[in-house]
Amino acid sequence: YTIWTEKERNDLRGVYNRDSWVSPSDLYYNDPTLKTSGNIYYGTHLVKNPAMSVEDSIRAWYQWPHYKLYVPDPLSSSWYWGGETPMYIYRSAEVYLLMAEAYYWKEQPAKVAEMLNVVRNRAGAESLTASDINIGSILDERARELYYEENRHVEITRIAFTYAHTGKNCEYFGRSYSLDNISGPGGAGSNIKQEGINFWYDWVNAKNNFYNKGIKHRWAEYKISVHHLLWPVPASAINANTKGVINQNIGYPGAEKNVEPLKVGQL
Repeated sequence: YTIWTEKERNDLRGVYNRDSWVSPSDLYYNDPTLKTSGNIYYGTHLVKNPAMSVEDSIRAWYQWPHYKLYVPDPLSSSWYWGGETPMYIYRSAEVYLLMAEAYYWKEQPAKVAEMLNVVRNRAGAESLTASDINIGSILDERARELYYEENRHVEITRIAFTYAHTGKNCEYFGRSYSLDNISGPGGAGSNIKQEGINFWYDWVNAKNNFYNKGIKHRWAEYKISVHHLLWPVPASAINANTKGVINQNIGYPGAEKNVEPLKVGQL
């Protein structure tokens, strides 16, 4: 809801183009049984149930890019099955987005804008200038262009490690990061919710509407911690390696048994 601004008013990929993006309220109640029974809802737009819960986040009332997620199947009489279609693995837009990020790390904002504008102008969005550039403008453009195509967790984790490795100041949050304790102080069962430890946590915590916002369902509350930057190494993999030690990622049970890894060149 926040990445589509006035600069994307004419963006063919975006929420302002109702042929591309669809809201639940754009759909109609069209079950034939509603018509035959004389139900007043037949032929009207969907209405959000005020009692809709967040027990399952997928039930949230949200828009989606219909042109990407729904493919009609002419051989099926049931609309909800959808059909088959080729899926992009590599494409030129992603190359420009990667180049934009590379220029960002080289601190060349004008070149970042130039790369992003190749993608934006093709879609009808307004051009960006060097003054518009920060890591947020890059991530937002990736979200606009690569919805349902990129693995977002992997992308933000990569950026988090790059910040930590380079020590580059993140102007978006006004802080820098370090590889030291990038997953937090650790300890079995650690549950660290503290900004400034890694970029991944800061970004997800700031942008997501569920995590760490007090949202609960019948089983638990939506929470994340800084060590969720990395997922746990399966215990089966650790236990099966009887002639060596596979370290567990910090923050998960078993990390207390980690050993100092050898450096390159050490015997």
